[in-house]
Amino acid sequence: MTISTVMTYFLWLTTGCFGLHHFYLGRDRHAFVWLWTLGGLGVGWLTEIFSLPRYIRESDMEFHVAAEAKMADSRTERRPPFSIRRFAGELFFAYWIGTLMLAAVPEGIDETCYHVLLSFLGPTGVALAIHTVANIGLEQCDLVLCFVFSYSVLPLMLFFSAKHAVEILMKGILVTALAVNYNPMSAEDGEEADGEVKKFSMSYLRRVWSRRGKRYRRTKPVKHNICWRLAVIVGLSAVLLGSLAAAVYFNARIKTDYGEEILVREALANFFKSPAWLRIKDTLAMMVDKLKYGGLSEFLDYLIKSLDPEGELNAYEVLKLPQTATEKDINEQYKKLVRQYHPDRFPNVDLEEKRKIENRFIEIQQAYETVSKIKAKRMLKNRKIEL
Repeated sequence: MTISTVMTYFLWLTTGCFGLHHFYLGRDRHAFVWLWTLGGLGVGWLTEIFSLPRYIRESDMEFHVAAEAKMADSRTERRPPFSIRRFAGELFFAYWIGTLMLAAVPEGIDETCYHVLLSFLGPTGVALAIHTVANIGLEQCDLVLCFVFSYSVLPLMLFFSAKHAVEILMKGILVTALAVNYNPMSAEDGEEADGEVKKFSMSYLRRVWSRRGKRYRRTKPVKHNICWRLAVIVGLSAVLLGSLAAAVYFNARIKTDYGEEILVREALANFFKSPAWLRIKDTLAMMVDKLKYGGLSEFLDYLIKSLDPEGELNAYEVLKLPQTATEKDINEQYKKLVRQYHPDRFPNVDLEEKRKIENRFIEIQQAYETVSKIKAKRMLKNRKIEL
């Protein structure tokens, strides 16, 4: 497929934060990272405008392989230079995925099981995240290297309590990112090193990192069809979405007006028992019945009424009356609420409380006016029909 520069810039401008331009260029890892970080929180997306010409050139892998073959020397192998941008991306993405893996572990399970899951899932997320960023574009490194250094903090994770998990994980992120970007001495520098042991160690490190560490791609990657590429991104996104959902459902908390913390799953359980949800449920059930038995016209009429465009339903709720209330009931309830919430009855309350009472009093008056106007309109309409 021929890459269009115009299309690349158009996708970058319109959907850049979601990585669609990278998917178009065949940079699926970059697209996945952008999708889950919103283009590096927008910063990476904005600075990409200067890198897009290079990305377009790099999409031609055959050109790169030929050029790198010419740059390779018989005595030394050229390696990618250190990139502060890629290094920062590895740290950021690894922190995001690693902490997400930690947060996805339910706190209510057995303590030992919880601690073990934290110790293994965190470093696993770090290794996969750093490997993903390190293998973007024309550079690559081995997954084994990422796992070795990310799991170097496993003893600390197992030894210390769970409350230190994030702190220890950050050390693992830094160690792994530094290891991936480590560039050992060249052969010439190794020969000048003092001592046979030092020469041997540097030579050994150079051999290991030349095979496992960051390096240029020497072979053209296999190109998969668009369906397979989409399936991989969707599948990985489903895993992260599941982890995010587990983190919110099992461990997230919300604060009440009294400063107490309640688990989100408990709040959801209470919501599904609340009058608000029961009203929504009844409304949805009624809409389905209207559509099923009355057709589209009745469904639309009921939908418009349920949206309460005139504020009638809300007015009845403020007045604490059913919709079948008579005019007498409405007047009596209005007088009762006005006496109950009149600001003159609360001269000694603080300013904030007084403001709440005044707002409630105004709300009651507006609700009464709304109901009265609608009642008057309906009476007038009924008289015209009778005539």
